Formats: sequence, C-alpha cells, structure tokens
Amino acid sequence: MTHASRRHRTSWVFLLLLAAALATTITCRRTEQTESIATPWVASLTIAVVDEATGEKTPARIEVLDAEKKPWIAKDALTIWDEIVPRNGPPDAPEKRRMILKSNVHNKFRGAEQFYSTGTSDMELPVGKYCIRVEKGIEYLPVDQEMEIKEGGHYRKTISLKRWANEPARKWYSGDVHVHIDRTSKDLDMPISKWMQAEDIHVANLLQMGESKHFFEYSQYDYGKKGEYREGDYLLSSGQENPRTHILGHTIIIGAESAINFPNEYLIYHRFFEEAAQRGGISGYAHYGKNMNAQTGVAVDIHSGLVSFIEVFQFGKGVYDVWYDALNMGYRIAPAAGTDYPFSGTMPGREYTYANVEGDLTVKAWIDAIRHGKTFVTNGLLLEFQINGQSIGDEIQLKEPGAVHVQGKARFNPLRDEVQALELVENSDVVKTFPRQDSSSTEIAVSFDYDVKQTAWLALRAQGRRLGEKCPTASAHTAAIYVTIKNSPSLADQPKAKAIAQAWCGRVAALERSLEENEGRSLAKWPSSNLDGVDEAYLLSNQKMLLDTVKRAMEQYE
Repeated sequence: MTHASRRHRTSWVFLLLLAAALATTITCRRTEQTESIATPWVASLTIAVVDEATGEKTPARIEVLDAEKKPWIAKDALTIWDEIVPRNGPPDAPEKRRMILKSNVHNKFRGAEQFYSTGTSDMELPVGKYCIRVEKGIEYLPVDQEMEIKEGGHYRKTISLKRWANEPARKWYSGDVHVHIDRTSKDLDMPISKWMQAEDIHVANLLQMGESKHFFEYSQYDYGKKGEYREGDYLLSSGQENPRTHILGHTIIIGAESAINFPNEYLIYHRFFEEAAQRGGISGYAHYGKNMNAQTGVAVDIHSGLVSFIEVFQFGKGVYDVWYDALNMGYRIAPAAGTDYPFSGTMPGREYTYANVEGDLTVKAWIDAIRHGKTFVTNGLLLEFQINGQSIGDEIQLKEPGAVHVQGKARFNPLRDEVQALELVENSDVVKTFPRQDSSSTEIAVSFDYDVKQTAWLALRAQGRRLGEKCPTASAHTAAIYVTIKNSPSLADQPKAKAIAQAWCGRVAALERSLEENEGRSLAKWPSSNLDGVDEAYLLSNQKMLLDTVKRAMEQYE
C-alpha cells in the first residue's frame, strides 16, 4: 500500500471513530458505572461556561464529583486524542503508535477525571450534591461551586470565568511549541481548536514526528498557510519534531511552509535548519537541549546561526544550563516551552511559551517574536521585565560601564501558585534575589538601579510552588535583554565563554573520535537506536557527511 493510500485510509478510520464518539447516545458516564436515564431520580443538568468580560460562551475543562467523590462525564464532552498505545503491525512499521479517542481526561496533577467542554455541557445525574470545578488556562481564575439536585427535571448552571490577568491585552500570547496530535483532515481542526482554547493556548504547534526511515507519526494534513486553522485569536499550526536521533538529540521546526525531510542525510541537522529558514520557519532543540545527547547536537550546529530556540521548560521543570551556556558564548537564542503531549502523562497547557507579538496575532508574527528573543516561559507565573525602558529581547548599548535601571514583576494567581522569590540573572549567575514580602500579595515588583560592569545578558526568573497539585514546582523565566558596552570584550571573548567553548569542543571531539573509531558502530548500538532507526548501516551511510560537519564545528571552536 502506498504512503498516500495509507494516510487516506487512516483519515477515514479516524473520522469514523470521531463521528461515532460525538454521536454517542450514552447520556451520562461515570468511570465505574453507567446510570439509566429511565430512573425517576435522574435529572438533567446543563453547565454553561461564559467569559465574564464578554458574556460569551467559552471552552473550558470541567470536573464534576458526586458526594462520594466519583467523577461524572458529560454526554457531549469534547472528544480528545489521548493514551498512546502500540499499533498492531510489524516492528518496523512506519507508524508505531496510535492514539485512543476519549471523552474524559485523566488529570494526574489533580488526581481527577475531567472533561473538556465547548462552552455548554449536558449531563444527566441522580439526585444528590455535587462539586463542580471549571478551569481555563492560567490567566483565568478556577471556579469551584457546589450544587444540589433534589428531584427530576432540568437544571441549568451558568459559571462565569474571570480573568486575573490579560496577557493578550499586552500583546503577549501563549503557545505550546510541542504537541503531538494526529490531524489528518481539516474536519479535525474544530475539535482540536476547541480543546486548545479550553487550555487557553493561542498558538498550538502540532508536530509531525519522524525518524531516519519514516516521517509519518502524528501526521498533519498540510503545512504553512494551508495547514493553519483559526478561531478568533486561537491558531493551530503544523510543525515537526524531525530530525530526532539518539546521537544528536531531538529538534523542532515550526512555521515552515512545507514539511522538511532528508531521509538520506538524517544526521546532517544543518541541512534541515537551512531549509527551514528558506521556507520561513525557525529551528530549535527539544527537551532542554540535553536529552538524547542533544548537548552534542547543539555544540555541532550552534555555529550555523540557525538555532533560534531551546525548549528549556517541560514536564513541570525548567532546565536552563545548555541555554545559559549558549547565551554566554554570544548566541542570542530564545527560551521556549512545550508539553510534548501526550508523552509522560502530561496535558496541553501545562507549560506555555509567551511571545510578544507586534500588530495582529498570526502564526508568522508569533514565530517572529521567538526568532527575535521576545519570549518568556512559564507554568503559571507571568513575568514583566525592562531595562532602561527596553523590553525582553532588546539590546541596550552603553558607552562605558555604569548603572542601568531595572524594572521587573512576577504576577501570579495565589489560588494556584505561591511565588517565593524573583531573581535577576546575569550571564547565568543569580545576582539579585527579591523574596516575597507579603504573604497576601499577588505579585513581586521591583525597580532598582543595577551596575553593569561588562557586556552582559540579563534575565528574570521566578521560583515557587504549585498549590493543590502533585506537581509542586511553579516557575517562569524570561528571555534575555542584552547590554553591550562599547570597547569592552564581547560575551564570546569573556573567560566564561572560553571555558564553555572548551567543554563544548570536547563534546564535538568525542563525537569525532566515536565516528572514526570502528566506523562509529558503538554509536549505533546505543539502546535507543531502535527508536530512531539510526542503526549501524544507516550510520555508516551518513558517516562521511557527519564527520565533515563535525570538523567544521571543530574549526569554529579552534
């Protein structure tokens, strides 16, 4: 069967499953049992969720618990793609995994079964008392309400969601750079968009995933403008996690006008990055720039000038050291955050990349903001940062060392996050710490003069803990503001940069030795080679090209 016919068949199977799920006549489901609607003591309930500011219906995530703490799922709950399971077929099948359609979502962070609503949800419940919780992203206050159903009939519950923050009003828009959801047909745009709206993700980058021999998993029906979908200020866009290997790490390309793949040169990452730039996209490294030997990949490719971001925030934690090292060597790279849904039991909306957009929100404008370093990453806190009136991603030029004026703020929802401190980072060192002074406050705001003695990058980060969840960490980090002092050593010429370059050069040299010794066979036998298809034969086919790339990187370090 051809690849096109396989994808055509997959689309139809997926749409049939989706139609069946949406048309189900099950009136109300519980995780442990289903109640009959014919029972006299059952009443119907409609939950309407509205944005308090507009009065308009809005998608949200809902939890309904009865008096015994058992969850109930609405009969018209939004169907989502969840749970990765192995696909039946031979071990070398191009699509190794498939996703199951579900009406409920297991929120492991709250230890609860919830469901997504497009704005109204219909349920049929037995008489009794219920607790209802409604959530929508991090800029809206969660709502907890109780209600009692005393007899049969129809009940209607309207819940208004109120903002505690409005980042779009400041031209900062949330996004997730790393989501895996099959989108093989335009018919799937609307339900996926409603799902992302329920988590208040303004730009969802849906990544098709590849390996050396196949580039089919989590397929997208098109790329660029043809692959975009818009509802108001909520956008879906196609991207790719490709290339991804255990030798050089996993990469992300977003915003390109078409999919990019070089199956015969899969280990030559700069080929992908160059093509992405030509097609209007940006490239970066996933998983902190560390996992799966990504530190080596970053060290090899950073000199190309085509690495725009590193995914520094994922799975509830920020890991910044590779990004810091890149900044210290003078590479102006933005921090990004992505959930890698559905892996590791995460959910869309757990980590956000906020980008400062000029003009109207478009996919191109949002990606341009990342390209220019105008981002902050967070899992709940919101940051503001200026130096001498210049904002995140900007550069300030001084004629000589001296004082600059720093303004910063960490804002947070005290029902969800408890912020402990706001920190000023200079060239990867924490140089100022501002603890939260008032336990009742909802922000930490600072304004002070700071003496800059050398060319530097500065950023703000905040630390704290998450309330009421099993993920205890709350944190956020801005991209850098750059302070350049005339006639002083650049970042790349400072001792810290030279030490980092020496360490990175060592990584590249180690890769070179591994490729030359025994024709690199030891690299191909690494345990994860079966995940990316870079076996001994494939590595040998790319060996000469990769060695040429490594030698060019070594020349840059030397």
